[in-house]
Amino acid sequence: MVTLFRKKYPRKSRTTEFLFLILFIVLMTPISPLIFVWIIGKIIEPVIELYNDVVWASFNTLHNKINPYKES
Repeated sequence: MVTLFRKKYPRKSRTTEFLFLILFIVLMTPISPLIFVWIIGKIIEPVIELYNDVVWASFNTLHNKINPYKES
């Protein structure tokens, strides 16, 4: 069995290596795509609301006729 990549690290060294791996993953996570997606969501949200109003308008009128909302 090849032991090139299976070194027996001391426990402290493995812990340090794991912490550096976590730090690397956190620092390499790009922030700009998240902001880009948020901006696109803010732009598209009114379009989705308009779509919902158009598609669900007939269903809502039918639903209100069948089951009218009554305040108690």
